[in-house]
Amino acid sequence: MAARKPLKRYDPGNRSSFSFYRDINFPNLYHAVIVRSTICRGKLLSLTPPELPAGYSFFSARDIPGKNSMETFNGTIPLFAEGLIQYEGEPLGMIVGPDRREAEQLALQVTVEAEELPPLEFSRDFDPEQILAQRIITSSGGAPSGEVTPEKFEPGKDALTEETTYKTIPGYQNFGEPAGAVVSCNGEILEIYTPTQWPYHLRAAAAGAAGISEHAVFIHQTIPGETTSGGIWFPSLVAALAAAAAVLLKKTVRLAFTRYEDFCYAHREAPAEITHRTVFDTEGRLLSMNVRILIDAGAYSPLIEEIVDRTAIAAAGMYTPEHFNIEVYALRSSRPPMGAGYDWGEAWAFYAVESHMQRIAAETGFSPDQIKRKNALTPDRNMITGVPSKSSAAIPVLLDAVMESSDFLRKYTAYEYLSKKRNSPRDGPMRGIGLAAAWQGNGFLGGSQPRGSQSRGSYTLEVVMETDSSLTVKMNSYSASILQIWRKTAGDILGIDPEQVHFDQQSAITLGNSAPETLSSNIVIMTRLLRKCCQTIQKQRFRQPLPITVKKTFQSARKGAWNSGDFTGLPYTSMSWGAAVMEVEINPATYQIQILNISLAVEGGEILLEKAARTTLTKSISRVLTKIAGTCSYMQEQTPPEQRITTNYDDTTIRRNATPKILFVSSEEEAKGIGEIAYSLIPGAFTAAVSQAAGGEIAEGMITEIPISADEIFKRLQRKQER
Repeated sequence: MAARKPLKRYDPGNRSSFSFYRDINFPNLYHAVIVRSTICRGKLLSLTPPELPAGYSFFSARDIPGKNSMETFNGTIPLFAEGLIQYEGEPLGMIVGPDRREAEQLALQVTVEAEELPPLEFSRDFDPEQILAQRIITSSGGAPSGEVTPEKFEPGKDALTEETTYKTIPGYQNFGEPAGAVVSCNGEILEIYTPTQWPYHLRAAAAGAAGISEHAVFIHQTIPGETTSGGIWFPSLVAALAAAAAVLLKKTVRLAFTRYEDFCYAHREAPAEITHRTVFDTEGRLLSMNVRILIDAGAYSPLIEEIVDRTAIAAAGMYTPEHFNIEVYALRSSRPPMGAGYDWGEAWAFYAVESHMQRIAAETGFSPDQIKRKNALTPDRNMITGVPSKSSAAIPVLLDAVMESSDFLRKYTAYEYLSKKRNSPRDGPMRGIGLAAAWQGNGFLGGSQPRGSQSRGSYTLEVVMETDSSLTVKMNSYSASILQIWRKTAGDILGIDPEQVHFDQQSAITLGNSAPETLSSNIVIMTRLLRKCCQTIQKQRFRQPLPITVKKTFQSARKGAWNSGDFTGLPYTSMSWGAAVMEVEINPATYQIQILNISLAVEGGEILLEKAARTTLTKSISRVLTKIAGTCSYMQEQTPPEQRITTNYDDTTIRRNATPKILFVSSEEEAKGIGEIAYSLIPGAFTAAVSQAAGGEIAEGMITEIPISADEIFKRLQRKQER
């Protein structure tokens, strides 16, 4: 093997070492352009490229030097379609050459012959063969045939029924730059520059496609943008294609999606349809909860098992119905690959259950907080997984804190009264206020696990105290705020300057079970391992010479932990809790939404860096508001390709003094994650506030589909005037 040239030590905590992959220039750079399918589903018969000028090449599945597939959690994904086309835009081949524009023109001239087949539709009436993953859990532990209806309760017991379906549309995860990678072939060595969040998996995929050893592949993570599941496996697919071309040509190859390609064909957030049918008594207590969730997984969805399981756990929210029946189905369709966003599917489950509880409050006449308190988890009430959560004792404290901060009860009563009296948008201010509560699971103990783990749920961390007393942590790259916390944690335990703590990504990959940042089990577990490693070093450092190396492993399969087979036990290493209140006003002329106040109360254990925690929560609030009501892009189905990108400019505006009020509820527990909790809290609180402002909490007034647009608000106000 050729000797690898020395590389500057890579430290993911040093942002100055980052760059966008498009900004990395190499001499004699070649450009790859993908030839894509123009049909949703069909049999690929042949591919015929045009006559190619000197310096240009065409590659398809048969030309891949290694494997024309990539291993994922639940199967394989083809690099190029071979035989069966699964979705419109699926890669069929690529043109590679020195000029990108010329390569783009040549790609358009490739002749594709295919036999078109009926596409797989995402529908309530789905074919059982479309099921990629499913989870069914019931209070009786049996099949879903025992749904509880009012007729099944004893005579004389008052029972009411409420049924609603909530929908989300495919979401686009807007990264700092479109998907892509630069691969440099230097003898037998591949250097890959791409914004991956999972270097270990990417190295394996690229080596497999190139037909070389994984030890000959070196990863350089460029600016990753925001951490979402889209950055976990999709960059591996792109890099594998670029790596194959680089090895075939012995050149440096850049494969860069256009913004349009990135929007239409890259990994996207799966849409869902969630139906709640609940039975409750006149006091607002939940007697039964029947939930059916359909998730559009697209043609492929490598993380779908974890998405399904976490969605199922969150389906009942923080509530404890006497009886429950929860069904979650992930369905294959002829759409591009789908997956989770920032929240792994839990946010939409919380949005649906919180909106539904708001409807129950309206039906019974109780305030939203009363309904929540009557049915909320307590340390002596079991979760739907059959065990209690001791930390659920924080729920009433959080509700009290956020309601006092926002003056919720007074405003809710006033806005409810005004909303019922209003006959037109000009009858006084159109204001509303909403309350939501949720939890965030930290360190999920089931679902997806890193390829190469010693066992299901096994994680390893290695830490070295060098001869100069600096610390080298063999760990995958993470966001700057997380690395800052880890530096402080290690520095405090060892009594060294946090700047002496370095992170070695390349060595971490060789541990064999390096997981990506957004893979849910990783951050909390790795924090615990870092603490243990540093504590062990502190005990040894004055008794034996430096360097000292300590390796620790976490095993989730311990007694009393999560049992994914029968879906019982504690599914997370820890749980954080939160409550949120949002107050809004609708402009009667434009029907745009102005946010008046935001209050958030969080119990996340010990807060190590309060400023960083506040910044993280504030950014999360901004992101989720953009998704559900701000300037965002989404896909219009059943339209010509050039018309499919639709941008919603019904932008929310935030009053200058409406900076989020973030309250931390004290806790003696160790630090827990809080970075995702706003995604689960804000949609429910926001839609409840908008629903009240737009016409009250009656069935016709409740928002049941997000994102929310000014057109939808206008239609609902019109319907109210017509009644």
